[in-house]
Amino acid sequence: MQRYFIQEDQWKNNLITITGEDYHHMTRVMRMNINDEVICNHISGTSAICKIKEINNEVIILEVLNYLDEENELPIKVTIAQGLPKRDKLEFVLQKGTELGASRFIPFKAARSVVKWNKKKEKSRLKRYRKIVKEASEQSHRQILPTVEAPETIQELVQTSQQYNLKIVAYEEESKRTKF
Repeated sequence: MQRYFIQEDQWKNNLITITGEDYHHMTRVMRMNINDEVICNHISGTSAICKIKEINNEVIILEVLNYLDEENELPIKVTIAQGLPKRDKLEFVLQKGTELGASRFIPFKAARSVVKWNKKKEKSRLKRYRKIVKEASEQSHRQILPTVEAPETIQELVQTSQQYNLKIVAYEEESKRTKF
């Protein structure tokens, strides 16, 4: 069953309104009709099976049929800090990390990052990255949307890391140094 993340202002009691990209996806891509059922996720993590009651020009109205008692999230919160890679590799990390259960992504500007983050394009890039995370969350039946932070410097990342009690660094040369 198709799953959609619903913003708090779209969820009123047992009625949900769908607009924008989700409206387009439901009507044009999925070709849904009245009485079709979907799973809607409230931003808090609550999931419900909903039935389409009405389809207007720009709005779909759904009614909550029943709430689901499901727990699809990891028992721990995982944050992935990723140096800014070339091309669309960050998008791949966001997609696969979301599918594997990460709850937060922090891109950072490493000393050897080739990519230079353009402040003028930051808003549009973050919007795209959050859309990728949303779609991956819907596809993998997540209940919570992971957050994607704006890129940090290495110094800011060190400060941010103070809030974590366990930090694991992946280093590609480690396997050459360790004898098994």
